Amino acid sequence: MQVQPAVSSVSVCLLFILLCTAPVASVVYTEQHQCSSLSCCQCTNAFVAQVTLPPQERGHKALGRGNAIGHLISLQTVNTLGGIMLFLCLKTPIVAPAVNAIFGIIYAQQSTKLIIDHMSKEPFSVLLWPLIAMAIVCLNSLLNVVHFEVSCWVVAVFVVTGYLAYIVHNINEICRYLGINCLTLKHLEAVPK
Repeated sequence: MQVQPAVSSVSVCLLFILLCTAPVASVVYTEQHQCSSLSCCQCTNAFVAQVTLPPQERGHKALGRGNAIGHLISLQTVNTLGGIMLFLCLKTPIVAPAVNAIFGIIYAQQSTKLIIDHMSKEPFSVLLWPLIAMAIVCLNSLLNVVHFEVSCWVVAVFVVTGYLAYIVHNINEICRYLGINCLTLKHLEAVPK
């Protein structure tokens, strides 16, 4: 019986393309012009000259090139650790579902946090515990403290539990702020005629 690779060469190529293009791909927004590439002069000038948001749109966001580069490095760390984990599971295909769950859920969690922070006009910061979980899997493959398969599945359960707790906490917080119930309607009291 031939064992199929856990990650196809297409997946590895797509991850490589993502890692190489993430620092370059950027959507630049100015009030006069909006585009999705840096090919036109107006967008290039807007990227070079820092664009700031009006105060009512800014909220508590941390703006500036330094913050943007820090966010990019943090998110690129997620991609790099995920790529390393995907490469590691080529040796042991039995852990492919766990590794894919770890990487996918952590990527989804960082994306969710980015969207929530943007919508609530709060400064974005990458959650560190998922990065630490991914780093533990990568380091354990080198140090072999615990069997690699066991560490992958334990970290996968930890990441799924952490993601569910994170989502439930955010849903409850948003519902509390808006004064609504999640997935149910509040009963309205009858108005006397």
